[in-house]
Amino acid sequence: MDNIERCHGLVELDKRRHDKPYDLLREGEGFASERTIFRDSKTGAEVWRMTHDPRTSRHIYYDIPAWNADGSLLFFLSHRPGESDGNWLMNADGTGIRELRVRGEKGEMKRPIWSFDDPKLMYYASLHSDRTEFCALNVHSGRRKVVASVDLVHSVELCPPSQDGRKLLVRGRRDPDKKEWTVYLIDIKSGKKQSVPIEGNIHRLRFTRAPDYSIFFNLNDPVKETRLGSYVVHADGTGLIDLPCGRAGHPDWSPDGRAWSYTSERGIWLMDRDGCNKRQLIYLAAGMHGGWAPDAEWIVFDVSNHGPYARRIMMAHTEEPGRVHTICYANASYQGWGAWHPDAESTHPAPVLSPDGTKAAFDSDMVGA
Repeated sequence: MDNIERCHGLVELDKRRHDKPYDLLREGEGFASERTIFRDSKTGAEVWRMTHDPRTSRHIYYDIPAWNADGSLLFFLSHRPGESDGNWLMNADGTGIRELRVRGEKGEMKRPIWSFDDPKLMYYASLHSDRTEFCALNVHSGRRKVVASVDLVHSVELCPPSQDGRKLLVRGRRDPDKKEWTVYLIDIKSGKKQSVPIEGNIHRLRFTRAPDYSIFFNLNDPVKETRLGSYVVHADGTGLIDLPCGRAGHPDWSPDGRAWSYTSERGIWLMDRDGCNKRQLIYLAAGMHGGWAPDAEWIVFDVSNHGPYARRIMMAHTEEPGRVHTICYANASYQGWGAWHPDAESTHPAPVLSPDGTKAAFDSDMVGA
C-alpha cells in the first residue's frame, strides 16, 4: 500500500498508477491540473499536492525562488514527456501546467531562475560552443533578450539575481579539469561585466542580498570535496571576511543581507555578516535545508528522518531561539545520491517560502514513514 493512502486515507489517489494518458489531459497549450488537496493526518494542516505524475518533479533548491515575484506562477523541473529540457511552469493554484520552451545553440539551457522584482522575467544561461549567453526571458510572450556574453563554457552556473533586479552573478571554469573558477558580476541593464577575484574550489556562490551587492561563497577541499571555509567579499572581491562557522552547510541570507543562517553541529545557527554574534536557534540532531521569510522573522526548514522533529516542515523564530512551529509532515524518503532513485534531490523537501511568506513549496516522493 502506498504511504500516501496509508497515512492520509487517499484511496482513490493511490489507484492512479502507471503512465498518465498525457494527450487526454491537454488543456489548450498546457495540461490539466494534477492538484490534490488533503489534510496532513498528524497536524491537520492543509497540504496541496501540486504534481501527481509518474515522472520525477521538483523545484530547484531551497535558496532559489520557486515562485515568481508576485507569487502567481511556480517553476518546476520534471522528467515528464516534453521538449523543454525538463523546465515547466504552472499557475500558483496548480492549473495551466505547460512547458517553458527555450533552447540554446547546443540544445542546452541551464536552469532558469526567477527575477526577484519582475514577475514575468526569468534569467537563464544559453550554452554555445565558444561562449555562454545570459538571457532574460518573458515567460508570457516567450521573448528573450541577451543580457551579456562571457567567454566560459565549462560548468557554467547562474546564481539567483540581486534583490533589486539589477545584477547577475555567474561563474564557470576555463579548464574543465581544474577546480578553479572565474566569477563575473554583470549589470543587467548595460550588459557590462566585471571579474570578481575569488580563489579556491567554490561550492556555493550567492549574493548576500545586501544593497551593496556583496558576495558570499564557501569552498570545498579540491580532492575530498569536504566543506572548508565560508566568506564574504565586496562586489569587487576586496574586503574578505572569514566567517567563523566551521564546516557550515546549507547557508542562506536574510532579506537585508545583515545576517545569515547555516547548519552545523546538528543545529541551525545564525551569524551577523561581519562574523560576530554567533547564536544557535535550535538543536535538531540532523541536517536541514531552509531559508528566510520575507520579513526576516522566521526561517522555514525541513528535518530529515532523525531526531525529535524528524520528517517535518517547520518554522524557527530568528529572534527567539527555541521557538519553533510545525507546519506539516513532509512524508519524504530522503534518498541519498547513491540510492536507486533517478533524482534523489526530489526526495529532500527543501522548502521555499512564497513572496508573501504565507505558503511553503517543498518536494516529497510521499513514501517516507
